[in-house]
Amino acid sequence: MKFRFHRGGLKESMKTIIEVNSLFELRQALGNPNYITFKHIGMDARINWDTYYVIADDKIIGMSDSNNFKT
Repeated sequence: MKFRFHRGGLKESMKTIIEVNSLFELRQALGNPNYITFKHIGMDARINWDTYYVIADDKIIGMSDSNNFKT
């Protein structure tokens, strides 16, 4: 799964993309939050991502291109 941190604009956000292969890796990248949830927000045609908000401890931390990991 690709993940990018929420930043001021798309260009800044895209500079933070990381690839994670497990929920454990995502948790580590986010500083080990208590819980992570995903909220589908739709297709972003600018970057061809079916985009999800990644929410850690009730705060939108970033976006992902899937939600394949069990939370």
